[in-house]
Amino acid sequence: MVSRVTSIAKKPATPEIRHSVIGPGGSGIGALRGYELFSGVQVATVDVHSSACDFRSSRNHDEGEFIICYCQRGSLEYKCDDGLTRNIASGETFIIRIGAIGQAHCRVPHGTFHGIGVLVSPALLSSPARKIADLSFELDLELFFEMLSGMGDFFGVPCDPALSHIFAELYEMLPPKDMGHMRLKTIELALLVVRILQGDRRVRLSGEESTNRRASVAYQAQEIMMRDITRQATITELARECHTSPTVLKESFKQVFGVPVYTWYRTFRIHRACELLKDRRDDSIAAIAAEVGYANPSKFAKAFSDCMGTTPYIWRENLNRTNEK
Repeated sequence: MVSRVTSIAKKPATPEIRHSVIGPGGSGIGALRGYELFSGVQVATVDVHSSACDFRSSRNHDEGEFIICYCQRGSLEYKCDDGLTRNIASGETFIIRIGAIGQAHCRVPHGTFHGIGVLVSPALLSSPARKIADLSFELDLELFFEMLSGMGDFFGVPCDPALSHIFAELYEMLPPKDMGHMRLKTIELALLVVRILQGDRRVRLSGEESTNRRASVAYQAQEIMMRDITRQATITELARECHTSPTVLKESFKQVFGVPVYTWYRTFRIHRACELLKDRRDDSIAAIAAEVGYANPSKFAKAFSDCMGTTPYIWRENLNRTNEK
């Protein structure tokens, strides 16, 4: 009796596509690691470790390319074509036309930016991918691309827990093992972004001048809060520094960022605390609390629990256990 042994060849792993992020002096200050899901679509992680004001990617980009990116850690300042500076904080999603990233005017205030994004090149997107999106998910890609092309070189997507959840799932799947699942998640992401772009939460005000003015107010207030997170600024003080009224400030901020001023500020401070808890293991929780503007450790613990779902002590202990494995 002859026994037969059938070998099942493993499907080769999806190759990693790596690009360098190059600083002003031509030195590498970070990396972009991508994996192709469809022709013309990559999911990628972005790491930058520099406070450089200008950097670019080492690869050539198609003029129509764009990236939908989620800031997991750190922050980024991006100078747009309209002259305004956009600040991206941990937990926020933004869309940038890659034509601008070829030579971007950016600054990384805390020296670190870590994100995950989906890069799309409409010119290279394969016909099968377009058909799947259209027939199976009723995603009108042409409308999607048209909406993105009309928003300028930058668009800050209002905070949405569903977006954060999708990006977290994509990150956990890297490097790709189940390409089918990752493709589905990417299409789900596109559908959600379309809904947000079309929804009431996008800045919809009468007159382009009014829209730009209110967006400028919102980003100016954000910049003031990010500049000194130990400061307990009131709405009235912020409004005065932005040369507007408290009512206009609150309405503008909510329209641009999708959440009230104080909710955004608390989330930003707590995410910064998470970075410090991770990077400075020997510092006490009280010291970390003071550095992000909480003189009272109990109030810090309450704010941390409301935002992260656990206390800062348990969060740090879980982090330590994860690193020991």
